[in-house]
Amino acid sequence: PWLVNANLQVTVIPSAASRRTDRQQTLESRAEKLRNQLLYFRLTNRHLIKNIENFDNCGLTPQMRHLAEALTAALVDNPEVRQEIVPLLRPQDEHVRAEQIVAVDSNILEALLVFCHEGKQHKLRVNEITDESNNIRIGRGETLLLSPEEVGIALNRRLGLFTKRDGVGKRLILDSDTQALIHELAYRYQVPSAESGEIRCQYCRRGGNTSGTV
Repeated sequence: PWLVNANLQVTVIPSAASRRTDRQQTLESRAEKLRNQLLYFRLTNRHLIKNIENFDNCGLTPQMRHLAEALTAALVDNPEVRQEIVPLLRPQDEHVRAEQIVAVDSNILEALLVFCHEGKQHKLRVNEITDESNNIRIGRGETLLLSPEEVGIALNRRLGLFTKRDGVGKRLILDSDTQALIHELAYRYQVPSAESGEIRCQYCRRGGNTSGTV
């Protein structure tokens, strides 16, 4: 008889799917609130954003200049902090420049290796080196191409591969010493085609023994 008046209590635990749904709804609600706040900020400060500093002549690289513009747009109501953006970004900008220079020099060395291994030309015009360098860059999806002036500066000032002027223009003489130096630099810069371990000529062997790569 006592069973007739007993109360049956059952504890129901929410399923994992239910908890995930609640969590997802909470996240979506917060995301929507943030989107609305950002939209309000943008509409309210649109006239100020149009009048923020122009970074075209600040001396930063393009990608760092875009970052400075984005940071400034988020600080329209704080001119003191905006003034510090460019100085704060300069150390990172110098690092970016150094990486770009190394990438350019490596690209030029890779192009020079192509000419060394083809063995068809003893004299290379700077324009020919530029074209081959840009072909490699295009093949790797690069959009920024090199000019003959940039290649000439890299050869003479940074790589120590000195060109000579003749009646046609500036040329690089591919004598034995120059080819040996090109290979030595290619291993030092870890140029992909040099790092492959493939021995294409006597200078590949010499470069490999020097660097311990081949």
